[in-house]
Amino acid sequence: MPKAKPALKTRGAKPSSTPPKPDWPPFKPLLPPQSLRLENIVPNQIVVARNFFTSTLCKTYVNFLKTLPLVTTPGKPKKGDAVRVNDRFQIEDVNLANRLWIETGLRELVCGGEDGVDGESGERMTEDERRELWYVLPCVMHSCDRVVVGGISKTWDRSLDLDKEREMKNEK
Repeated sequence: MPKAKPALKTRGAKPSSTPPKPDWPPFKPLLPPQSLRLENIVPNQIVVARNFFTSTLCKTYVNFLKTLPLVTTPGKPKKGDAVRVNDRFQIEDVNLANRLWIETGLRELVCGGEDGVDGESGERMTEDERRELWYVLPCVMHSCDRVVVGGISKTWDRSLDLDKEREMKNEK
């Protein structure tokens, strides 16, 4: 008879197969999308939009996220998975994804405004530059929303995808 897998530890509430959708706070106040810029920190891996949320909106969301029933991921990954021990909340929420994509200006930031102008400097990013940055041109936000919380006792090991990529480069 196979061994039973240990249950994930929860913080706050009992886990359920489909947790109720939270009453997400509104995305206000926001900066206008024209004042935001994408910054490619690590090519093909990390792109950031600094000050995407105002400090007030950040505080609102940090306080709200503290109320969610977080689940601690297991410390021993399955074969082929990266080692990560953190607290997370995950939910399938199409409405939140649409709100985040449309109401925050993320769509304009990622895909460009109607006139193709990005940021207050008025710089233009061509469709080819966007395709190079994203590989494809995004058109929607994925509806699987995940909040991940790290801390002193949490670990974030390297992604195995990065290890495989390095191995492939070394083989050339």
